[in-house]
Amino acid sequence: MPLLVSPGSLFSFLCTLASPCQSPRGVPRPCAGKMGRFPSVNTGGGLEEPEPQEQSTWGSRCPSSRCQPPGSCSVSLIFPVQVSRFCPEKTDLKDYALPNASWCPDMLDLYQEFLEKTKTDGWIKLPSFKSNRDHIQGLKLPSGLAVASDKSDWRIFTRCIQVEGQGYEYVIFFHPSEKKSICLFQPGPYLEGAPGFAHGGSLAAMTDETFSKTAYLAGEGLFTVSLNIRFKNLIPVGSLAVLNVHVEKIEDQKLYMSCIAQSRDQQTVYAKCSGIFLQLQLEEESPQ
Repeated sequence: MPLLVSPGSLFSFLCTLASPCQSPRGVPRPCAGKMGRFPSVNTGGGLEEPEPQEQSTWGSRCPSSRCQPPGSCSVSLIFPVQVSRFCPEKTDLKDYALPNASWCPDMLDLYQEFLEKTKTDGWIKLPSFKSNRDHIQGLKLPSGLAVASDKSDWRIFTRCIQVEGQGYEYVIFFHPSEKKSICLFQPGPYLEGAPGFAHGGSLAAMTDETFSKTAYLAGEGLFTVSLNIRFKNLIPVGSLAVLNVHVEKIEDQKLYMSCIAQSRDQQTVYAKCSGIFLQLQLEEESPQ
């Protein structure tokens, strides 16, 4: 029977797992607008992380990248099991990361641009199912983290608004060999904070979601240890924000992440973020 764990015991369990008792895994490092500025804000554990560096181009080509068919997830570069299991080639599950009538022209254009990069530059378009359970079928959290529940309709937070265009519209492209991701994010009117602009919490949630998918595929990162965000500009509702995420290093069972969120033309920086994720292997589910 699954165990119901308290927040305190969960924290103790994660602290035990995070102790630097194992040797680090691979540590490869990856290769303003004028709308209402406001002071920097820091959320999370108050870590003094270096500011992410701004990128001059979206998804510059990696010399070692391999050609992939469009949208393919059969990658044998790094951590092939995570990638192939996370985005199966054949599934009946609905992929929410596909274009719909609500997408703005900038989002559609950049989506097509990165879809072309999946053919030649080693990028992978990640599917987005309604629950993370659908991405890790056959796997489960360690027994100490299992939670008992009678609920059946599970939804990841960023897919909880079902009406197209009203909430989180996004798609993530992942580059396995460079350990980086690009997220195209269009906030809808249900995410409004200041009139006409997206709530800062929606960008924080979108950053955390992009961090988590990147951390898991790049090095089995499962849990957010800290998330820091410095807001720079407001995101207009219905417009495109591009999140450029990198794994900066992996050591002591932790992945150190950076992100810069900006407009498509890179003239407006919306936020700069950093995060730390804990490495933790999932367990195989027992046959029924």
